[in-house]
Amino acid sequence: MDDSKAGVWFFGDAHDPFVALIADSTPDAVALEWFDAAGPLPQLPLGESAEPPRAVVAHRHSLATTDLKTLEQWRDQLGPRTPIVVCVSPFARYAEIARANRVVDAIVPEATAVDSMPARLERLLGLTEPDERPSPSFRIEVSCGLYELGRVIVETCERAEFKAELVDDLVGLAQTRGKRESKRRAERVLTIWEVPLLDPGWREALVDRVRATGPVIAVFAFADREAVTTAWDAGAAACLDAPGDFELLADVISWTARSYPLDHWPVPARLERAHPVPPTQNQETTRERNSIVASEKRRPRDLC
Repeated sequence: MDDSKAGVWFFGDAHDPFVALIADSTPDAVALEWFDAAGPLPQLPLGESAEPPRAVVAHRHSLATTDLKTLEQWRDQLGPRTPIVVCVSPFARYAEIARANRVVDAIVPEATAVDSMPARLERLLGLTEPDERPSPSFRIEVSCGLYELGRVIVETCERAEFKAELVDDLVGLAQTRGKRESKRRAERVLTIWEVPLLDPGWREALVDRVRATGPVIAVFAFADREAVTTAWDAGAAACLDAPGDFELLADVISWTARSYPLDHWPVPARLERAHPVPPTQNQETTRERNSIVASEKRRPRDLC
């Protein structure tokens, strides 16, 4: 493990490719050690000679009673200063999440964890660099079916000194673009869109928007793996949970601005970042981060 980086322990199913994407999303300043935990969460491998982690991340399909008890034990062992983050699938029940929330620092939906985890860990570990935020040399348009939620997103952007405004729904804009949209083609516009999953045309609207104006950050009220991978494949720069990830919105906007060069807006062809379905573990992910998939040295440790 690189002593110059923050050591983070990750517990999750080594045979689940989507979990691999979550683990691989940790920021560059983190040295990740992955422990295979497809079954119940194990005890922390703390010993007299073991270096304690700076943070612990666990993925759970559901939060069984044994897992909840183990999380409570982790908190007692690590103390209050070591962040614990739990990624949960939609199968986790509210009562389980409420109990876990009393002892962990964050509960993160698994579907959006790939895009929210880097900023979340940087904040929890104190790795953020405020001066890295780029100057807002582009406009932000917020498309949201709920006016109140749209205003919250706009205000969140404005607090971070990003200029943002509400616009019509993207599905409607894609169908009636005409002269209004033609005038905007030369502008640099980043879009934050609350995706209407029940509308069958949302994927095509997302593709059209990315190619017409610039990157799109997709926001989901009820995200699952299928919806998020579909959005990635359609060109979404990032996918976030509403409203759980809004505290990280400014960081994700900054990441998008750094990752998608402004002189390439609109985006004629998507960056090779996502896959129609989660890749298998013997495929290299396209992120140049801490790749645990491509290196045998970063393979998960089996505690069983």
